[in-house]
Amino acid sequence: MVFANGAPVGRSLADTVFYRDFAPGTYTFTVEPYGGLPTGQADTVSLATGTQNYLQVQWIASWQFGYPEATWSDKPNTFGILTMSPELARDYIATMTYLGQS
Repeated sequence: MVFANGAPVGRSLADTVFYRDFAPGTYTFTVEPYGGLPTGQADTVSLATGTQNYLQVQWIASWQFGYPEATWSDKPNTFGILTMSPELARDYIATMTYLGQS
């Protein structure tokens, strides 16, 4: 699940994309760690009228947040949400299943 300022905005499913219209303002986006470590990773974005912003959910290794490196069996990793450049996002979105507005 993807959250904006703590409120759920849409489900993050593998190989899918959705969009959401927001009022202008500053939002902090987070994503559930889904069995991984809850690192508190977030992406704060200032949204302006008439603009498009792109975020991606990515697997993140635990060592990037100061946790010791571990094996897959002890759930060392997590997911995070990161800003994506519009150019890369448009190319990447073309390869995904479009879910529409969340």
